[in-house]
Amino acid sequence: MHKKIGAAGAAVLVVASIAAGCGGGGGSSPSVSSSGGTAVGVAAAAGLTKAKFVKEANAICKQGSNQIHSGAEAFKEKQGIDLNASLSKAQEEELVAEVVVPSIRAQADGLAKLGAPEGELTEVAGVVQKLEKVAEAGEEKPSNILQEGAGDPIAEVNKAAKAYGVDECMQP
Repeated sequence: MHKKIGAAGAAVLVVASIAAGCGGGGGSSPSVSSSGGTAVGVAAAAGLTKAKFVKEANAICKQGSNQIHSGAEAFKEKQGIDLNASLSKAQEEELVAEVVVPSIRAQADGLAKLGAPEGELTEVAGVVQKLEKVAEAGEEKPSNILQEGAGDPIAEVNKAAKAYGVDECMQP
């Protein structure tokens, strides 16, 4: 089943974006390096509390979500599509490639740059990695993130984001 992408009223599909899309390494796992300082492009940030991280991460993700919504609206206007109309599969894939994937990458980058609270590196890196996985899947083939069900990368992002408390990073 396709997720519908649209402005006003239609849910914007975004792959697992709990502040997604860092652009760190392809396929690296969220393990702490032997130096103990970084994981998947995420470093521990001295003095950063979990509460402050959650607040800032939610702001990063909300901005990304707003960019996706406005980008979807602009895409529809550029294509001459009614704002409340559903998109064809080809249009959905084009929107994913042009709007959704770059936003998810930017969210992941933002979260990675924010860093992780002390003792939370593995959890934060897990969220970033899942966002990156969504972006990579969308770059490889946009339809990869339009499908629900087994292997849905967005569902993985949403699970990790919810577990860590960064609800704004959950993707529709």
